[in-house]
Amino acid sequence: MTREAASRVESDRVVVVEFTLTDDEGAELDSATPNEPLVYLHGRGGIPAALEEALEGRELSERFESELSADGLVGPKLDDSSRALPIDAFPVDAPPRVGMQIEVEEGDEVFPVWVIAVGEHLVTVSLNHPWAGRSVKLVAEVLKIRGATKGELERGTPDGVESESESEAESESESESESEAESESEAESEAEASGDDKAE
Repeated sequence: MTREAASRVESDRVVVVEFTLTDDEGAELDSATPNEPLVYLHGRGGIPAALEEALEGRELSERFESELSADGLVGPKLDDSSRALPIDAFPVDAPPRVGMQIEVEEGDEVFPVWVIAVGEHLVTVSLNHPWAGRSVKLVAEVLKIRGATKGELERGTPDGVESESESEAESESESESESEAESESEAESEAEASGDDKAE
């Protein structure tokens, strides 16, 4: 696919999105603004499956709301997910706090856990993401859709809102415009100088 502007969210298109995720009590969980949007390559697993499914087929400039299952965002809620860690396992300059995400090693595996309680000697952590088991409301708007470049498709990730080639082309265009403006200014100055000489 080329880099032409596209009108619908489909596989292998770079999508730029503004969104807000809130829980069932209306508290904001995550967001992306027009100034700092979410930019991803659709169909490549770069964002949670539930979010990608909600965006599938959406049109440029479409604003929509959708109820998402947290299972599709952060995985299912696990039973018996709590673990107790000694508080001295945490560095002095980074004391544990409720809600903190850390990585734990067990054998050859490294996985994330979240602090849910801090005691005098022990810290309780959970394998469950804080959103697990909750309903999540998505409010989003599709700000831009474009075809991916060959390099983006090979990497599976986008360059950004604009592709590198588009940014280079824009920079070249701006340089050409500046050069043309300078040439016009020089020509006007020369014409004025010539007119002054004739007047004398």
